[in-house]
Amino acid sequence: MNTTRIAIIYDFDKTLGIDDMQTFGLIQDLGYESANEFWGFCNDIARKENMDGNLAFMYATLLAAEKQGKKITKEYLMSFGKNIKYFPGLKNDEYFNRINAYAKELDIELNHYVISSGNQEIIEGSEIYHNFTKVFGCEYLYDKNGYAVFPKLAINYTNKTQFLFRITKKAFNLSDTSKVNASVKEDEKYIPFHNMIYIADGMTDIPCMKLVSEKGGTSIAVFPDKTDNDQAKDIFNKGRANFITKADYSQGKELDRILSSEIRKIKEIDWLTKTHLEQKKKYSILEEE
Repeated sequence: MNTTRIAIIYDFDKTLGIDDMQTFGLIQDLGYESANEFWGFCNDIARKENMDGNLAFMYATLLAAEKQGKKITKEYLMSFGKNIKYFPGLKNDEYFNRINAYAKELDIELNHYVISSGNQEIIEGSEIYHNFTKVFGCEYLYDKNGYAVFPKLAINYTNKTQFLFRITKKAFNLSDTSKVNASVKEDEKYIPFHNMIYIADGMTDIPCMKLVSEKGGTSIAVFPDKTDNDQAKDIFNKGRANFITKADYSQGKELDRILSSEIRKIKEIDWLTKTHLEQKKKYSILEEE
């Protein structure tokens, strides 16, 4: 039987990073004194133009840069990734190294993914980017000079779910709709939904959390270590998430214990499922003979 393949899928802002990624230098470099001032500018554009909020922030970034006499390039955005501050356990790949080693001991192929409404380019510049199999984030299209001219991809709370389907079928080419829409038997999927663990903090992740949970996977709502979070509690109490815990990825903490237990459980269920299917094929052939 094949090695069990598991996906841990993360939101980024306030799930891995302690705040919105734009607050770690980009907003200030664009001439804004505070995050509230910048997001207020973005929200004003969204309201005035009846515009998707994520498209509005991407547009607002271009307007702010133009006002400062700057050009948005991929390298410019990536440069702010190095400033991101993370929740406990994530520095120096402590968490990723430990959880990957644990999975390897169990003969599990563990894949890490990000589905974020933040800037993909900033994530690519972060110190933890190399740990991810694939990152889906808001991304610009660049002209021949390397300047951002148009949104290439904008991810909001509802279309986040499409990337779960892309992960389950390994349909990573966004221009190819045939593969992501193709009918695939559950036991033939690259990573079945019941082998997914989704970790996130907020309201924009509810559709993904609910979808993963309903299809047999596990959703975990996290909140900052310094305080309980009413938003995460609400998500948990309404049945959108299976677990709620502090965003502390350190060894021995509750999140670490939940993840280790879920990985072990998925391994056992996956083995039983594959064994059942193999026996069905084996004995149905014998009966026909």
